[in-house]
Amino acid sequence: KAGFGNGLEEFTYAFWVKRGTYIGNGRLFGNFNDDMNTAVQLNIIGTGALSCMIRQEGNHYRELTTPADTITEDQWHHIVFTFKDNRMDLFIDGVYRYYVNYAEFVPMVDFAEWQYPMTLFARNVRGTLNEHYRGQADDLRIYNYALSRDEIGKLYYDVTGEASCIYGYPSLDISGPDGVRDCVVNLYDFAAFAAQWMESG
Repeated sequence: KAGFGNGLEEFTYAFWVKRGTYIGNGRLFGNFNDDMNTAVQLNIIGTGALSCMIRQEGNHYRELTTPADTITEDQWHHIVFTFKDNRMDLFIDGVYRYYVNYAEFVPMVDFAEWQYPMTLFARNVRGTLNEHYRGQADDLRIYNYALSRDEIGKLYYDVTGEASCIYGYPSLDISGPDGVRDCVVNLYDFAAFAAQWMESG
């Protein structure tokens, strides 16, 4: 729902996604009222970027869009967008990755009820469906409040059994047992640093 208290002025959108091979935009869901008013869209772009946008009455909006290649092709990823107090955060596979903060703007509280049906795997732009999502998705959860980082980590753990880096990677975490960051600074990272010490002056 779009009205006050119904999941736009504060929310969590959590889901698993496997984007596949395509170009352009694919909307996991989306809906647009008439004119430049209440709207929402959740986008899985063919370049591997992710995007979430909400808009209230009068064309005031908040949006977070990631760089290309944020998620890999033909692999499942757990995605969580949260929004609260004009700040939008993004967690990928249980790891805190991106945010935008509109702290200097007025709160988002002026939403109208939907004029058109909410659409899954596309967006409904004033009665016209377009930008269909051509990948796979599962376990879409919509909350009208922002989950905590621990709660988001638990969503990922409950499916994978793997602990996640919910507060983001430490700055010196560059490697791990499999050669990728593992949220711990230890001898794997030291070995990665040491391996390069003699390569240049």
